[in-house]
Amino acid sequence: MPDTEFVKLLHNLAAVFGPVGAVAILMSGVIAYFYRRDFLLERKRARAMHERAEAREDRAVDLVKENATTNERLSQTIGRLADSIERAEENRQRHLDTMTQFLASRRE
Repeated sequence: MPDTEFVKLLHNLAAVFGPVGAVAILMSGVIAYFYRRDFLLERKRARAMHERAEAREDRAVDLVKENATTNERLSQTIGRLADSIERAEENRQRHLDTMTQFLASRRE
């Protein structure tokens, strides 16, 4: 059963604008309502997409920072390994020189 206020509204609109005008005004109100609802939903979706994009960008920045930190540690480890290999090579050369001198002294 229609609301009495709605019936009064229809009657007053029909009296002022005629039956076609009353229908046109009601249709424009319905269209405006659904247009506004659709507009708000679309804006909400756009905002959610924007927030997801920001979250992805933040994760990407975090990954780049983490990767940079890892690369720095790897660089330091490789540097220490190179120093260790260099020291081992110096020790090997020193021992080789000592052995060569020892063998040369025994031959004499």
